[in-house]
This record gives sequence, C-alpha cells and structure tokens, in this order.
Amino acid sequence: MKIKTSFVIFKGKTGLDGDPEARGSKIQEIDQAFVTYEAQWNGASDAGKIQLTANLFVACKNWLKKKERKSLYKERFLQPTILNTNLHDRKKAILAVAEECLDALAVMDPQLWTRTEFDRHKVRSLEGGERLRHAKTLSPGYNLERDSWLKSGKTRAIAGSGLSSDVKELKKKNKTKLHDLDLKDYIKLDKLVNGGAVQYLKKAQRLDKMMVLNDDCLLCHATSPDVPASTTQKPFPARERMPNDWLGVSGFDREHWMYAMDSYGNLFISKGEVEDGFAFFNHSSFNSGREVTSAGMMTIIAGKLRWIENNSGHYKPTPDKVHQAIKLLALDGHDLSEALVGIGVYNNLGHLSGIECYEARSYLDLTHAGAKPFLVL
Repeated sequence: MKIKTSFVIFKGKTGLDGDPEARGSKIQEIDQAFVTYEAQWNGASDAGKIQLTANLFVACKNWLKKKERKSLYKERFLQPTILNTNLHDRKKAILAVAEECLDALAVMDPQLWTRTEFDRHKVRSLEGGERLRHAKTLSPGYNLERDSWLKSGKTRAIAGSGLSSDVKELKKKNKTKLHDLDLKDYIKLDKLVNGGAVQYLKKAQRLDKMMVLNDDCLLCHATSPDVPASTTQKPFPARERMPNDWLGVSGFDREHWMYAMDSYGNLFISKGEVEDGFAFFNHSSFNSGREVTSAGMMTIIAGKLRWIENNSGHYKPTPDKVHQAIKLLALDGHDLSEALVGIGVYNNLGHLSGIECYEARSYLDLTHAGAKPFLVL
C-alpha cells in the first residue's frame, strides 16, 4: 500500500514561505527518504516496500523529535508575538505523512498494527498542539530503582517497595526514607535485606499490555482489537451507592487494575502479577522507570473507562497529571460519559486519608482546579 501524498505535494506544503525549493538542512533527511521511497517503490518486493515506508516514517519522526521543544511563536522586540507559520505548516504536513506511513505499514503487515498504534501516539505528541507532554518522573527514593537498573546494565532493578518496608535497616544507617539514600547505600541495603527485583518490561512486553480504541471506539487490548476490554466482572454500582458498594478510604474492594500512561499518551494496564521470578510488578514496571503522564488504578467495563485515579506510590501523580491523562484520552476519542475520577487526599505524613470523586467530563471541562467533587470518602 503506497501512501497518498507525493513528494511534489509534500514539497509544496513544507517549503519556506511558500517556496517548495526552499528546504533548509534539517528537512533533507525526509526529502532523501521520500525520493528513495518513490524511486524504488515499483521494483521493490513486499519486504522492501515495508522497509521503504518504515524509513520514511523514521525520518519524519526524527524531524518532529528535533522540533518538539521549539516554540510555534516568534517573539519580536517591542512587537506582538506572531505564529511561526513555517514551523506550524511543516509540523502538520510531516505528521500527516508519518501517519500515512503508519496506516500503510499496518495494512502491509497486520502484525505491525500494535507497534504502529504505539508510534501514532508518539508522533502526535511530538507534533505538539494539545498533546504537549507533561511528564512525571519517579518519586524521590524510587528513582534509585531505575538508577540501580541502569547501573546493572539493565539486568536488575532493585525494588524500592522491598527496601522501603525495612525500616529497621534504614534506621541503622541513620536514614528514615528511601530518598535519604544514595545509590551506593541503596545497593548495599539490598544486599543486607534482599529487597527483591521489580520487573521492568521490555518493549515487546510493554506492547502486550497496551490498550487502544477499536473501530467501535471501545477500549481493547492492542493484541485483541475486536474484543472490548473489561477489568472486572462485577456490575458497576450506581453513583449514590458507591460508599457502600464500592469504595473505602483504606483500600478498594473491587478489581481495579494498575495503569500507566507514558509521556506520549500510550495507555498500559496490568493486574500487577509478577512473572519470571521477579518479586514485584509496580507502576514503574510498565515504562522501565521512565517518566509517565500519569499512573494509578482504573476500571474498564465492556470497553468503557469507568474509573481512573492517581494511587501510585512510585510516581505520586498530582491532580494536574490525571487531568492531562484524561485530556489525552478525550483527544483520542474515548467515551468518558460514564467515567469517574478519584483523586487521593493525603495527610501531612503522606498517607492516604480520603478520596475525592469527580465526574470525568466535569473534571476535564472545568480543569482539575475548578472541578468540584460529588463525593469525598
């Protein structure tokens, strides 16, 4: 399947100040990939066509990544700020070609579909607009988990969950919290108490846990796009019965699943079951300890999001991070009409003391700062 946009049309949309021949050095990687794509397409094998398309996509992605942080506006001394139309138009045109490449790759090799959906979120995020990234790194102390993984050559991530519970050994070191340790002490403490390893997912494992929207706008596992996902078999309670039937301040009695949304807006879920002899599967597991948009627990029933919250000790996402995650879901077309948001309320000691419950649409429309909870537990 050949993409619809030709190189001539692409040049017309990306020339500086409307001149197709005014290219600039940074766009030449795309130009070269496009010229090669068109010159070799007709004589290429099926595998060759896939490779040509992939090369063109990568060139587009690389350009978007280089321009990700560049402002779309020009600030002029003592003059009004104006839109950088060249950059704006180029981003739109290059994103369009990148998405055409992903569409073509998914048709030519259906086994690539999951990967193309992952990359679709990535290039949309790199293009910017309403999808600007607002990422949250690991909380102090838990960042040592990823540091230990890198230190080991990406073979073992020492579980912060295993070490944080050993208060006795921390006190021996005159420390009270994980974030009081440096990496050297963190590794030494693990040798003393054998805190265990947390599973960090490789890319293929991560894609197996990715959630996408199918053609009916229902959430499904990326590996099973025809089957709407459910994370529980229990009926969802009426809103007015939630305190009795569903929620409790000290914990949840329903089948919530762990989720993490990466900084590009890709959503991953899991029961949190450990595999391959690891001691822990945490929110940090999904993205190998890298930054996320948000993380916590969620409930999906018959392909529709019904509950999402920020209960993650590893990332401790603030309400604005949950708001950003919901915003990205809405941009992708998720049905939020029945979705509820839970925002944890923490006391001075950092312990969960309550949960504020919101309707997702009001939380999104009014922003997290202006929304009012309908229930506080």
